[in-house]
Amino acid sequence: MKVDDVKEFLEFRKKFSKLEWFELNKAIGIQENKRADEIVLNDSDIKEIRKRINDNSFLKIR
Repeated sequence: MKVDDVKEFLEFRKKFSKLEWFELNKAIGIQENKRADEIVLNDSDIKEIRKRINDNSFLKIR
């Protein structure tokens, strides 16, 4: 990620109020949750998720 990209993103964010950001994030989250029900994970997906959780979280999955 480049510094200019971060600056551009922050300028973009200024176009929306706090309430507008909340509503955008809520709408996006609802759609993501709907799509999550359609995802079918295979054994390699489960293995990768488990590795990421064990490597990057206080949770540990055995």
